Amino acid sequence: RAAFDHAPTGMVLTDVSAERAVLVRCNEQYAAILGRSVAEIAGMNLTDLTHPGDLDAVMLGRRQLLAGEIDCHDTEVRTLRPDGSWIWTSLTRSVVRDVDGHPKYMLSQVADVTTEKEAQARIEQLAFCDSLTSLPNRRAFVDQLEGLLNQVRPGRGIALLFIDLDRFKELNDGAGHEAGDALLVAAA
Repeated sequence: RAAFDHAPTGMVLTDVSAERAVLVRCNEQYAAILGRSVAEIAGMNLTDLTHPGDLDAVMLGRRQLLAGEIDCHDTEVRTLRPDGSWIWTSLTRSVVRDVDGHPKYMLSQVADVTTEKEAQARIEQLAFCDSLTSLPNRRAFVDQLEGLLNQVRPGRGIALLFIDLDRFKELNDGAGHEAGDALLVAAA
């Protein structure tokens, strides 16, 4: 109990229903992740706090755990906070069984990974998008073009449109790079 209550990660016990996830017990760290008090979330169906886009995968993992098809389920899921914002959480779950092997509780460890997910998204943005226009960069263009070329079937083709900005160098040299940047953004 002390390990559960004082764990540096969110700890949760839920019921063993395959169609919901009613909170039986949680630690203070889990309540803090959700931006709520332990009393406020006591008895809540945690699926009500799960992003609709993540709910099917979460429930599938829950059913597989309860059926004994898997021993552990790891996933990342968006979770609703009281202010209406969504945070990313890392969820690792397993089933606590009684002496006869029947499911007694679902045990989950939860960590807020929002900062990491946002950093990852920013890295991907920088790797695949132009920082000025936010359009796909050359690397993303080549990747998309290769993917399209691999999908072309006999008798079908793809079209590629090339747009050139006439006298762009003259504008950039004459009016300055800020004007050139503004034109690129407007054209994008």
